[in-house]
Amino acid sequence: MTKGDDRIGRTGKRGLTMNQVEAIRAAMKYMHRSQKDVAEQIGVSQPTMTRYFTVSNGRMNLETLCKILDAIGYEIVLQPKSVKGRRPEGAFAIDYETKDGAKK
Repeated sequence: MTKGDDRIGRTGKRGLTMNQVEAIRAAMKYMHRSQKDVAEQIGVSQPTMTRYFTVSNGRMNLETLCKILDAIGYEIVLQPKSVKGRRPEGAFAIDYETKDGAKK
């Protein structure tokens, strides 16, 4: 990412991969959440939500991605890569603040 630009995938001129976008869509479907429902919950318009998943090919900032995942009951968890088939201990969740200032 370049300085001042926190859009995911910015340096490669791409956003999330299609597999990642499809995984989020599948999670939304599994949780019975429409783009319109999620858009309302995170405070964006439905057309903006659609752009996140189509026109912009998943290009959104990390905060927006976290809000979308939170709205559908998912979260991003960081953990060390596996080493020789084992996962080292240590995982971290990414926190963000909602519009009303509450920490998530």
